Amino acid sequence: MPPSVVSRASTAAASGVSLDEAALTGHAPLPRLDCVDLNRCLAVSLPTRIGYLCLMLAIPLVPLLYACELVYFGILFSIVKVHNNVQLESYMPAIYSGLLAVSLAVSLILVGFELRAARKIVNASSIQGAALNRLAYFFQSAGCPRRYAFLSKIRNPWDRPRDVLTFFVFFRLQDWKHVIAQLPRQWLYSLYVWYFIIDGNPDRPAPADGAPSDRNVLPNFASASRDMFRVQNMPQLLFVAARFFMFIWAVQAVMLILSVFVYPCLLAAIPKPNLRKYVLDKIDERIDTLLIDMEIESCDRNQRMKI
Repeated sequence: MPPSVVSRASTAAASGVSLDEAALTGHAPLPRLDCVDLNRCLAVSLPTRIGYLCLMLAIPLVPLLYACELVYFGILFSIVKVHNNVQLESYMPAIYSGLLAVSLAVSLILVGFELRAARKIVNASSIQGAALNRLAYFFQSAGCPRRYAFLSKIRNPWDRPRDVLTFFVFFRLQDWKHVIAQLPRQWLYSLYVWYFIIDGNPDRPAPADGAPSDRNVLPNFASASRDMFRVQNMPQLLFVAARFFMFIWAVQAVMLILSVFVYPCLLAAIPKPNLRKYVLDKIDERIDTLLIDMEIESCDRNQRMKI
């Protein structure tokens, strides 16, 4: 029997749709994720378990990161207003607090939209949706390493190098709103880092009597970088936190910029009018192929058991 017929028969049977109905739609319907028997033949390797653990740790860190940012802003503005730090306020005008509030609110709204979409995908038990939405990917994988192994084989096409690059660019381009929404907050972090380097480091050696304060950037930056490994006061703690937030955003921004530059080359190479259409077709193809392989492996195992 040709693979296309096997594919259509297996997926239609798994989803409870007849072959005649599948023929009318023009493609084989995908089964629900909760209808796929993952215990039959899908093994969980050590690298898969490591990836599962990383996913279970990474996604919960996102709300924790936003909570840390809220605490950071609260401490920073209490230093400016309550303790009346005029020098720090000269680096960060009061009007900037409104931009920070808008920036953080936009980021939380974007996460809320993504969470709502993930809940719809989980309720529909969509395999394609779980492969496309990272929160749905997390929720569907939570508590079930076999389900993570199944979805990761679809989401991470390591067997096809060009698709690895294509999927990477596609998923990174989806993050552009999150990267842009963080720009005002990153500007605040850079302002505080600049303030700490020039004026705010309490452990910087004091100038000799009558000598002007050294405001050269490079010597002060080297001194501040050495001092950040022995946090002893609140300004140093805020300096370390600001550099940490800036590093996380810089990694996201660099990946986004690289994806933007690679995107035109991929668009010229793929046989589809746009990248999303290509990725959706590839995900459907990988789901179809994986279900066939699982069905064949299960049949072979049953035959060996009968023998």
